Amino acid sequence: MRTVSGEMPVLRWLRVGVHVLTAALLLIGLGRAFTGITVGLALAFGAVYLFGTAWEYRRMRAGGPAPSRSMTLGWLTAVLVLWAGLLAADAGFVWLAFPLMFLVLHLTGGPTHPISLTGVALLWSATWALPWWHTGSSPSLPEVLGPGLGAVVAVLISAAYRSLHAEALHHQRIAEALRAAQAELAATEHHAGQLAERERLSREIHDTLAQGLSSLVLLSRAAQRPGLPADTTDALELIESTAAENLTEARRFVQRLAAVDTVSLPETLQHLVDRTRAELALLGRPAHCSLNWQGDSALQLPEPLAAVVLRTVQVGLGNVVAHAAPARVVVTVGVFDDVVTVDVFDDGAGFTVSDLDDDGAPITAPRPDHSGRGLTGLARRVRGVQGRLEVESSPGEGTVLGVRVPRGGLSEEVS
Repeated sequence: MRTVSGEMPVLRWLRVGVHVLTAALLLIGLGRAFTGITVGLALAFGAVYLFGTAWEYRRMRAGGPAPSRSMTLGWLTAVLVLWAGLLAADAGFVWLAFPLMFLVLHLTGGPTHPISLTGVALLWSATWALPWWHTGSSPSLPEVLGPGLGAVVAVLISAAYRSLHAEALHHQRIAEALRAAQAELAATEHHAGQLAERERLSREIHDTLAQGLSSLVLLSRAAQRPGLPADTTDALELIESTAAENLTEARRFVQRLAAVDTVSLPETLQHLVDRTRAELALLGRPAHCSLNWQGDSALQLPEPLAAVVLRTVQVGLGNVVAHAAPARVVVTVGVFDDVVTVDVFDDGAGFTVSDLDDDGAPITAPRPDHSGRGLTGLARRVRGVQGRLEVESSPGEGTVLGVRVPRGGLSEEVS
């Protein structure tokens, strides 16, 4: 019974318990009917059963692919045929049907699959039909009902096992998504720290070195008056030209430090969309996610506006992963001469937008986990660049998160 790393302990012990139960019931039946035929069939049964489980366990530990369906069904058929021979030889092996029912349910589709239920019914029939055929005496009611109750219990336990296994996989996917989000957050914070340090250095260079060089240029020009000795004039001209050249380099350095990495914005947004698609798939809610650009995607954006675009997409996609469960997600960014627009659309669960707060953020129904503050923070950030945040949503109708920022007002503010 194949599993995954990080399996819940109760699931691991259930699998081990089935194997131990099989070995115990085989030994009990062998102790009751210790003949040449039963010993040979029991050894063959044990060898085939042990080979299959040990081989699968080694492949699982090594991280290899799961066995093919034909190989799995071939092994299961061999185990069932050997058990049928044991049961035909002696009715003491009847209770081996109980763990074998788990194998049938696990390997042929689960407790709700028609083939699995048919297999369990055939195993139950064999528990009283084969001894009846072997001895010629009709089975009693307890001999029929006992294995039947065992079959019902096997189906119920198998259903519980699959439910726990699905829950374990769900939690594992959530943990993987959280680790990816934490790594992304750490990278984002590191990048933000680098940008802040670059901005600080550019201000320091501009306010000290560049200002000092500019003063040298002005003073050297002011000192160049008619009637000065030739060597003094040459020295002042050399001072002016050297200071001017270094001032130009300092200004270029300041510009490079303060420049916004606008070229990587499309790649950054595409990475966010791809990560959202992967997170939804890990959570068992696969969706089609796409990024569309309108206008000129290569048009340079100042740092405050680029940050608003990035944060809008982050907040929108974060809410999609946390709450929406959509089938389709579309991020649209429009970069035009006079305005920049960002829209994050999903066709998921939606929510009720009842009003707007003082910052323009939509007021939603409070959640038990106190989440939902991302829109409030985004609204304040958008207002800081004279933009507008709009949210259109209703339960079951999806959500559109839209941001509009005029470029004219921003350029005057940051110039």
